[in-house]
Amino acid sequence: EKYFQTPCFRNNVAIEFPDSYDGCITSFCDPKLFSRKFAFKVLENEKVWACCGCHPHHATLYNAEIEAQLEQLIKHEKVCL
Repeated sequence: EKYFQTPCFRNNVAIEFPDSYDGCITSFCDPKLFSRKFAFKVLENEKVWACCGCHPHHATLYNAEIEAQLEQLIKHEKVCL
């Protein structure tokens, strides 16, 4: 039986997945991750999909540049709308 589990992360990058890992949908809600293209790197894993947006806690970071980066991320084929 497979379970969704949180992968092990180091410096925000998954370094290993447990044997029971069958995939996940992660949420990108921190605009700082959009600008470093972290989200695109995570989505390279075939078993990872995502949803994205700006969490209200990060609203002060939101600007036109962040919006443009978010629009690019939303276009990724593995981002759920």
